[in-house]
Amino acid sequence: MLFRFRLLKKGFNINTMVELVRTNNLVMLSWLVAQLREDNIEPVILDYNISIVEGSIGAFPKRVMVDEVDYPQARVILAEAEAIEGMVEEEVAE
Repeated sequence: MLFRFRLLKKGFNINTMVELVRTNNLVMLSWLVAQLREDNIEPVILDYNISIVEGSIGAFPKRVMVDEVDYPQARVILAEAEAIEGMVEEEVAE
């Protein structure tokens, strides 16, 4: 309930938030959040603090939520992040 109150206080409409992605990749998550904010899309990261409870083993993915109005533009940014992540994985495999 407190979390919901904080979101409402910041001006988020929790009824129109949709999940963009779930990930354990903190580097990609950081890049994605920065890119979304650069395009004036304010993401909400859910489950970020659960790592304290889980012992920082990365078992629980973090969820990135955006307003449904921003979802199409956020998907384009996410596709770019996934393409970059794929290129990095290919370089590591070589």
